[in-house]
Amino acid sequence: MKRFSLRRLVPFAAAALAVVLLAGSCQPTAPAAQTPAPLSAPNRQTAPPLPVAAPGAVQPNAVPAPGAPTSDASRPAAIEFARSFNVLNRDWETYRRSYDEWRQKNACGEPAMGESLGAFVANFQKIKKVVAELPEAQLSREVVERLVEAVEKEESALAELRTSWKPGDESAFQKYEAARFVTDRLRRQAAQGIDDLAVASQATSQAEIDKYRQALAPIDRDWDALNNSFDSWRRTLPGNDKGGDKDAQKAATDTLEKLASSAKGIFDRVLALPRPVLIQKAADLLVAAAEKQNAAYGKLAAGWKPGDDTSVAAFDKDRAEVGRLRRDSTLGVDAIAVAGTTDNKTLLARLTGQHEQLGKAWSDFRVQYDTWRSKGGDCDRNSMRQQMGERVTSFHALALRAYALPQSAAVRPLADLITQATEREEAALRQLRDSWKPYDSSFFQAYEKEWAAIDRVRRQAAAGLTDLMQKSNVSAADIAQ
Repeated sequence: MKRFSLRRLVPFAAAALAVVLLAGSCQPTAPAAQTPAPLSAPNRQTAPPLPVAAPGAVQPNAVPAPGAPTSDASRPAAIEFARSFNVLNRDWETYRRSYDEWRQKNACGEPAMGESLGAFVANFQKIKKVVAELPEAQLSREVVERLVEAVEKEESALAELRTSWKPGDESAFQKYEAARFVTDRLRRQAAQGIDDLAVASQATSQAEIDKYRQALAPIDRDWDALNNSFDSWRRTLPGNDKGGDKDAQKAATDTLEKLASSAKGIFDRVLALPRPVLIQKAADLLVAAAEKQNAAYGKLAAGWKPGDDTSVAAFDKDRAEVGRLRRDSTLGVDAIAVAGTTDNKTLLARLTGQHEQLGKAWSDFRVQYDTWRSKGGDCDRNSMRQQMGERVTSFHALALRAYALPQSAAVRPLADLITQATEREEAALRQLRDSWKPYDSSFFQAYEKEWAAIDRVRRQAAAGLTDLMQKSNVSAADIAQ
């Protein structure tokens, strides 16, 4: 928006008058430009109400038309008005410059929000660094993996907050804060894992784990034997042709039924195993494996006929899944059991210390963010509203001077124009103060947009004053005295 330069208003009026006087010394005076019809001044409390003419009507106190005779009484009035008018415009321009400087320095604009969010993203790297330094070992692998996932999710959510935030839009903050619930769940799981390892490292826990392993050992041997027996059964299956050995076919069916019965026995024995809380998850995997194996054998025994390769192939898929569950169960027990070794106790102490350091850093970051968020960012709202109130007060003092401009008949239309301009700007400034919200420049822009219309009215007044000075034979030297 191109702004009218008030600093040049006094030279403009003087220069315009000098040009007219110089031209008058060389040739007959040319008719001056028609002064715009004066606008009626809004009602105000600080000055008596002025008469308002109908649109297009000529007011009795209007500036004389070009070439019309001017009373000698208008000359002192023009000089007095011009002096007050020029000082007022100079101070008005000073106010605008002061506003621009204040507007650029305030900490409540969109750039300030971007800087704050960028600082949070940068500060979060300290947390990421602590996670990267956690010990990489079999004992701590599951814990560390959860913490790495948690820090990556929160970092990603912070980066998205920084890039997607828009003035007046809370959804970006809400999305980041919702992502923190997922992060916190992963952190709780990691903390629980460390606590479990600490308990598992104690002698009493190691004794419970040993008891479970001892009870499981014969079951594992019988389980492996069952698998071997099934492999032998499949290798010796008879054909299903008419000339086949009926006795061999019956023997195969009987053997399959015995295998299914053995699977049921293994399932019952697994259910009866002691299940220490520390290895509950691993023990549950073993139960799931035994249950799946029992169901697979029962299905195969009920539906298989000699020569039925389809049923055997389906059973093989189930058996592969059973094998995976058994391996995961064994690894889970082993991972807890190794916490009791001397080396792993040392590793666990290191992991615990680093986890506490991480928790403090993460907590400090959250407190900093939550405090910043609860007060709406770095913007001091109370101070900002106070500053805007001071600007309204400052401009109101300037407006009072506009109302106090000379009001004689010759200059009253010009005074009305200046009054209209000041009242319009003061109203826009009050609207800014009352509607403003932090980190949203649209409120300032709405106020500044009014300047174009306000400055057009001020230029009308300046042009009318130049005409009046010309007709009243007022020079720049007269105004300067």
